[in-house]
Amino acid sequence: MLKSTKYTWRQSPIKTLQNKLRILGLDLNVFEEDPILFCTFKHRLSGKFRGNLKRYQPLLSLVNQRHWQWQVDVIWEFLFNSSILEASYAMIETLLNAP
Repeated sequence: MLKSTKYTWRQSPIKTLQNKLRILGLDLNVFEEDPILFCTFKHRLSGKFRGNLKRYQPLLSLVNQRHWQWQVDVIWEFLFNSSILEASYAMIETLLNAP
């Protein structure tokens, strides 16, 4: 399922996953329950950070299995639904490190 998931960034990766999982009768909780599946998801997602987004790839290392949904949404919102500023990296990093 993850291999067939194409992240285009037009839609949140969370929404893309949700749609794929729904077809299989699953929900997003599978990533919270299975560490191998979660790591595979992060690896697939990190492949999308190329070109001018390459400097943001290390942010994925801050995404954890417990809070991954809102963390990925924060990264997506900042990078694709707002203007990227010099301080964007620091702002995203601060949000992802918040308890």
